[in-house]
Amino acid sequence: MEKMEKYDLKRTMVYFSLALILFFSLVFVSANSFSSMDIVTGPKELLKFKMDKEFNLMRGFESDHIDANSISVVWPTEGYYYITDFMLLEIDTTEPSSCAYNLDGAGFELMEETGGTTHYHTLYDLADNMDSELPYAVDFKCINGGESTAGTYFWINTSSLDDYFIRRDLDGQEYFSSELFWNGNDDGLLENYHAYYGRRDVGLYTDVIVLIFNNVDSTQDFINMSVFNTLDIDAATEEIEGQDIYTFNDGSIQYALWNSGRKVIMLRTYAYENSSEVDIETPLEILGPYLDKYPSQLQASVCGDGVVGVSEQCDGNSQFRTCSIEIGVCTAGNSERTCSSSCKWEEWGECHIVNSSNETCNNLDDDCDGETDEDNVCVSETMELEVYSPHNQLYNTSKIQFNITVGNTTVNKTFYIDWLNNDREITLCNNCNEYGLTKKKTKTFSEGWHNLTIRAITDNTTSEKNASFFIDSKKPKIFKTEPRQNSFANGLNFMVKYTEENVDVINLFFNISGLNSSTSCPSGKSQECIFDADLEEFDGKQLEYWFELTDVTGNSARSKNVKVKVDTTMPLINSFYYNITGKNVLFILNVTEKNFDELTYFDMNDPHAKESLLCASLKNGICSVKKTFKVGEHNLTINVLDKAGNIVGTNADFII
Repeated sequence: MEKMEKYDLKRTMVYFSLALILFFSLVFVSANSFSSMDIVTGPKELLKFKMDKEFNLMRGFESDHIDANSISVVWPTEGYYYITDFMLLEIDTTEPSSCAYNLDGAGFELMEETGGTTHYHTLYDLADNMDSELPYAVDFKCINGGESTAGTYFWINTSSLDDYFIRRDLDGQEYFSSELFWNGNDDGLLENYHAYYGRRDVGLYTDVIVLIFNNVDSTQDFINMSVFNTLDIDAATEEIEGQDIYTFNDGSIQYALWNSGRKVIMLRTYAYENSSEVDIETPLEILGPYLDKYPSQLQASVCGDGVVGVSEQCDGNSQFRTCSIEIGVCTAGNSERTCSSSCKWEEWGECHIVNSSNETCNNLDDDCDGETDEDNVCVSETMELEVYSPHNQLYNTSKIQFNITVGNTTVNKTFYIDWLNNDREITLCNNCNEYGLTKKKTKTFSEGWHNLTIRAITDNTTSEKNASFFIDSKKPKIFKTEPRQNSFANGLNFMVKYTEENVDVINLFFNISGLNSSTSCPSGKSQECIFDADLEEFDGKQLEYWFELTDVTGNSARSKNVKVKVDTTMPLINSFYYNITGKNVLFILNVTEKNFDELTYFDMNDPHAKESLLCASLKNGICSVKKTFKVGEHNLTINVLDKAGNIVGTNADFII
């Protein structure tokens, strides 16, 4: 029964992995870059023919002895070697039969799937035998009234698997198998390796894919062009253990992606369809060791490197430098260069005055244009310029209404200058005495601060008024909240992730009247803010929460309503016992916790220690497990955690 479960799980994982690769293959083909269609539609790569038919004579029967009308060996192909550590045996019969296999003369055993006309069995944990003259030999015997036989033989090569993968269990994540999935040359992609891990207890599985390219540039091209520029995904850069990687999901599969040298490493985490519902997150137990094995070399989207990044196209990025200028009252200015869409700096622009002021009637060249008191700045007291709009205020729209009058005087021209944005004259009207009074008039402005001088000119008379205002018309965006739907909360783990350049306030609301929380949160792109709430009186109950974000101009965003289960009760360690035998230590803990998550330990005396798992589940409230330690002194901090994040600890000091 144990073998049958392992076989069913492996077949499901393999078929699911093939479906995922087919999806990516179609995407990559559409981008005309790094097509992986051969990985899915082609056969598993047959790498080397090593021995002829004479081997069948060594086993005691000839291939001609096989009744071809009865048994056909579909897989594996006779005489080849395979870069894998498992082998799927597949045979077809012309009639429904009961079939058995015999590996290396160990005796016939019934195949895992038989009784029809197609028969399967999976061999696991196959050792490398490339140095042996004798291959793995498999004989088949099928019974349907009479008896028919067939056979095949093959070699296993695991040398490259040992180089590319960590072929062992990783802190609760079971290692299943690995293989060379494809090789060739597809626009720089040379080899495609897969390894399979998982946790049967929660039905969560992870494929580790290592793609080998002909050069480092091909890896970055693959990530930028074939993945992010083709797939409709919202990728984010995350720092994991001090290294940057890309993370994204398509709703049912969580991805982690980075490049290292000539390799691209991709982790795909998904839930087995027959398992209970679980949160799909990339397990750190797998991600951490593979980041150690393959340090991330993601290329940041920095202007000047010639690479267009995922979250930034470099458009509109600017740099300024001081330049010398001596005109009027001005002695310095600045020059600007911008970053192109290909992340390369343009040439430095002309030197522009930055510390000039409006020209006034003072016999000085205030605006540094080489002229003094020009444009009739010696203002007449008789012209009555009134500005009713724009106001000195904050606006949540980019379309600003203008409403100005000059009384009964018809002026030659009315215009404004935005000193913080291009400082050019923008004409409002000619030969007029009002603008925006009898008919609504608006002008469109960019985001941010604006400092306007509004002027009316007639003959030798000028009148002016100033107006300063700030525009934020972009609504806030909320990307993620925690805790997740139907998870647990203890009041200390509420988080909201968002983008908003001008945050005013973020509030956390609950469906319980009067229960809410707010805090000071930073402004900017992809920011996170943590909230605490006192949920002790709601322990054991279900709450519904949501976030509301409001910016300084009143734009707001609201997150989805999320239901959580409240657990503020700390786990209880009823008893703790441990016994030392040689290098082995037996730990027995009696724990009371209805929402138990895990039991871990950390060795304070080990400078390289990481938090390790003791028990992922309890049996009748008991964690009983044996661990092996190095010779020397050990100081363990042992923690019991529940699903809400509540934690209680104890210690164990011993000498091996």
